[in-house]
Amino acid sequence: RYKILGGPGCGKTTEILKMLKRNFEAGLHFDQALMIGFAKATVENLKDRAQEDKTLSLFFTEKQAESIKTIHKFCKDHLAGYEIFNETAKKIFKKQIKTDPDNWPKLEDTNYDGTDLVAVGWTEEHDKKFGAIMNLIGLAKHSLGFKKAVKINNEYKIVTDPLQRIFHFYDEDPSYQSARFKRPEISYVYKNFTKFKDHYQMIDFDDMLEKSLAKNIEFKPYKLVLVDEAQDLSKLEWQVISKIARNTEELVLVGDDDQSIYGWKGSDARIFQKWPCKKECVRSLPKTYRLPPAVYRVVMRIQGEIQHRLGTKFECDPNKEGSFGFIDSLRVLANSINSKSDVIMCARTNAIAQKFKQFCIDYGLIFKEKNYAHDRGTSFRTIFDQEDRKELIKAWDTLKSGGVIQGKQYLKMVKKLQPGLIEYGKKGALEHADTQPPELQDPDLYLSFEDIRDKYYFQGDKNSEWFEILKFETDSVLFRDNNHLNEYLRTCWERDPELESNIKIAPIHSVKGMEADLVIVDSNWGPNSIKSYNSGDRKKEDEETRVAYVGTSRAKKHLIIYEHSMKVKNRFPLLTHEFLEQ
Repeated sequence: RYKILGGPGCGKTTEILKMLKRNFEAGLHFDQALMIGFAKATVENLKDRAQEDKTLSLFFTEKQAESIKTIHKFCKDHLAGYEIFNETAKKIFKKQIKTDPDNWPKLEDTNYDGTDLVAVGWTEEHDKKFGAIMNLIGLAKHSLGFKKAVKINNEYKIVTDPLQRIFHFYDEDPSYQSARFKRPEISYVYKNFTKFKDHYQMIDFDDMLEKSLAKNIEFKPYKLVLVDEAQDLSKLEWQVISKIARNTEELVLVGDDDQSIYGWKGSDARIFQKWPCKKECVRSLPKTYRLPPAVYRVVMRIQGEIQHRLGTKFECDPNKEGSFGFIDSLRVLANSINSKSDVIMCARTNAIAQKFKQFCIDYGLIFKEKNYAHDRGTSFRTIFDQEDRKELIKAWDTLKSGGVIQGKQYLKMVKKLQPGLIEYGKKGALEHADTQPPELQDPDLYLSFEDIRDKYYFQGDKNSEWFEILKFETDSVLFRDNNHLNEYLRTCWERDPELESNIKIAPIHSVKGMEADLVIVDSNWGPNSIKSYNSGDRKKEDEETRVAYVGTSRAKKHLIIYEHSMKVKNRFPLLTHEFLEQ
């Protein structure tokens, strides 16, 4: 049993990939090794790094890459006969739960997309009160573990009824004392969600973990198992790791407890900290290759406020150039960055990060964000990548220059055209599958400008720019109306027709594991997070401190704290002039 500890930029990923490479070189077969990642992004990063490294790729074939999995994918592979509770299933369930369950058979939807193998979660932001209850259910499962004893009146007792375990967690967790929902609502949602999944033989993220822990599910033995980002695992996920470890010759846990920031989903750094391991089998990576001295000093100042930690120490390169400073207005950045600049703008919450997005919109900068409502938080995309905007702009440019586009692309374009550009009475026919010319769905059909004009009712001018042809819509609060959106898109296009961006804007949790030349962290922590920090609960205080630590340690060269004005009530104490410049 081994632990590899490393701070931000110390090369933890490189270290475990090298370890895997050495074992492959020594003759280890790919199916004798397993690398577990906490999140899909972690796994994709591991696979990319493995196959981009020229020396490693000699041994890391596509087949060998299959040994790298998320913990959920690993569990799902041991469960047969289940569909995935995905985005379309979620929509069906939310529709059905509004009615009496006895009437569900009348509402059965045949539009379930069985090819979508991505399980979907819940957010209070998009699912409102219903999402809050679902998050409580998930948090209870991850915090209490699967069939583990729970503490009742200072005694540990086995409570087997899943709903009673959730009630116990709800009663004991102080954060739910003023919740907007009560026991009957929790019971209604839980029982009907369970009934829905049972009826359709579906499983969600939590089911993958719990069902794989059943005694009749056996994990094969491994010679080598590596667990990346181990500090982010919950009690439920640690139970899976424990089961894997029983038949594993060599188990390596890799992580940094100072970067454990997922307490809100049940992760518990204390398990990683206390996991039994001989002292001589614990190794700390001694140097960060990311942080310059100016940023390193800030990061270490914040790290010093974390009360419960393993005590990992690392140094930085004293000769690396970089800087640290404060700004009280984002306007000062307008002339120093562009869409191609390598920048991360991050904040404690998605709502607070909106100010960064508004700045980019005001100054015509393209940025990438995680669109949680549509992308389920799996990737960063620009506003041009959403709703097929970039695809259609490029398609029009192709037609203008004498090229051809797919028939399917033309059908997408029809829905976004300015009024009056389709022959009167024909647009509706093109928009509906049962009335549109069937050949337009043929992936091998390509159309020129002359084709769409002569055969498919298009009446626009070939010499027009895309913003004279297309009009996009939005329901985003970032824009006053559709005209505001289209003005922004045009401004961005006029500055950079390639429509690319290296600016990422997101909550700090979403940029964990990333880095950029310039990182800007908003010091406004929001009322709920400040309340948590000031609660007197050391665990919550440490969690908020670690979030600040993660945010500031993304910077490869320059770190800026956006401090707003002195009027902001919820400034995080560890991100102020007073603290950082003592």
